[in-house]
Amino acid sequence: MSQPSLEKFTPRDIRVLLIGIAVALISVIIAWVYFDDAFPEASIRFEVDKEASKTIGAQFLESRGFSVSQFKHASIFDYDNRSKVYLERTQGLEATNDLLSGPIRVWRWNHRWFQSKQKEEYQVAITPQGAIARYAHIIPEDADGPDLPEMEARVIAEQVLTQTLHRSLEDLEFLEHASNRLPNRTDHTFTWRRTDIIPGDADADYRYEITIQGDEFGGYREYLKVPESWKREYQQLRSANNTTGTVAAFFLLLTVLAMLIVLIQKARPGDVKWKTALIFGGIGFVLTLASQLNTIPLTLYNY
Repeated sequence: MSQPSLEKFTPRDIRVLLIGIAVALISVIIAWVYFDDAFPEASIRFEVDKEASKTIGAQFLESRGFSVSQFKHASIFDYDNRSKVYLERTQGLEATNDLLSGPIRVWRWNHRWFQSKQKEEYQVAITPQGAIARYAHIIPEDADGPDLPEMEARVIAEQVLTQTLHRSLEDLEFLEHASNRLPNRTDHTFTWRRTDIIPGDADADYRYEITIQGDEFGGYREYLKVPESWKREYQQLRSANNTTGTVAAFFLLLTVLAMLIVLIQKARPGDVKWKTALIFGGIGFVLTLASQLNTIPLTLYNY
């Protein structure tokens, strides 16, 4: 079998290659200079890591009288993407960075303590600065508890808000109450908004929510209430983006088919160096496997 002839780069090929290298270098420089401004994630001030936040969460549960020593544990680092995007699009990147590094907390270490085939579990979210941002004690709907009237349940919620979570009522305005009558108890949810934060337009505010299960503190979350009008506008934008993504995926499929056709055409006369192809394929397999193994904590958390 005759050896395949090797094609050399032409001056035009070299120019295209040099242009590609120059564009890549310019892109790297721009990304290096403006990364912190473009991505609020780069400005996160981590005072606690995953293990330290787990300890804070476990201590919080112990202070509530719960032992999680026999529970399985899973954790991920997560954030409220909708709130982040809303602030970026309405306030600008610089103001968003200031808000996210201060009063508005969207970054969380999320921790779960659970047992297989058991409804009861505990969830605690810790900010990178070590504060409690969310808590949920998930129990069966038919669990026993008293049927407290609204005002008695609100007294408990305010005590939790001020004494356990150290939030001052002076900066809060009470918004609403909702009750949920269950078979053996009544759950109450109370919501306040902060009056010292104006994140975006007048319809947006930062809220604290306390859930009382019977007469027990069963849940807490703080979140940015994004206006419904903005949600609808953003959903329309996302719909257009999704359509564009579908079209791009179609052309990607055509590209893959073209690659397969070229591979078959080149394989027949022996122009394909299978050893090199197998080496690159093996490297791609190892990297893909490592990427999938890296998602195990996320899968376990969502179990």
